[in-house]
Amino acid sequence: MSSPIITWLRAALLACLLGLAGAPAWAAGSAEAAVAATAADGGLIQPGNNAEAFRSARRGEHQSITFAAPADRMLISATHAHSVPASMGCLGTDADPNYVPFLKEKLVEAIAAAKAALGWTHGPFEVPDELRHAWDARSRGTAWEHEWQQLFNGYRSQHPELASEFERCQQGELPSDWPARRAGVINALAAEAKPIASRKASQLALGHLVDALPELTGGSADLAHSNLTLVKGSRGISADDASGNYIYYGVREFGMSAIANGLGLHGGLRPFGATFLVFSDYARNALRMSALIPVPVIHV
Repeated sequence: MSSPIITWLRAALLACLLGLAGAPAWAAGSAEAAVAATAADGGLIQPGNNAEAFRSARRGEHQSITFAAPADRMLISATHAHSVPASMGCLGTDADPNYVPFLKEKLVEAIAAAKAALGWTHGPFEVPDELRHAWDARSRGTAWEHEWQQLFNGYRSQHPELASEFERCQQGELPSDWPARRAGVINALAAEAKPIASRKASQLALGHLVDALPELTGGSADLAHSNLTLVKGSRGISADDASGNYIYYGVREFGMSAIANGLGLHGGLRPFGATFLVFSDYARNALRMSALIPVPVIHV
């Protein structure tokens, strides 16, 4: 069974969508009042089993519409107020000037009703002490961090070079001998210089960088053989083996870019993702977040 908040959101979203089609705007009220008003009009509608009644309500043939649900579960009802022009959408600027204040007032009432139904009596931006205490993990986190540090100290004593490499990656620093490694990469690429496609040049550079930077980890949205992100040193990461450095994302441009953001924010890895520029629209939100945060992600 849906929670009261979900019920409210579904009703509000449906009202908004129907507003886009020029349907009546709906105001909030109590479940009992809505059921009574609807019963008086003979317009009780149960979504999914009375499609014609629903369509007639959209045409304005019924004065009110509500969702069949127990009274104690319903936080918002859809009661016909007045029509909204199709050009208005949900909150247009060319509509009845009285509509926006009216909608704001009714939404405030609906939010207050939702809080009352949930028993939420606290003020805006007020965090109750019991919730603050439940979410306060500082003491537990301190203990866990101390335990982890003890384990890492033991690891460092047994594997000093690997421990130093781990700390370097976590801090986002380049190797101490990076100038020499970079010169080696540039010289190797210069030796291979010839007229090639830009994606092939990218693959050659990536191949040398993967060898020089073990933290470089990434993949492609099912286009590895087209955008040439697979190199000789690529090793796939799987549920059975996490020691690789290449992720086969499948056709998931947004998922790939969002995961790369997460890897970059966590630290320890230098992530990259690859797709065609024309498909980058699918990843637009993640790319935007990558730029706004900003996150050290390479988008190929």
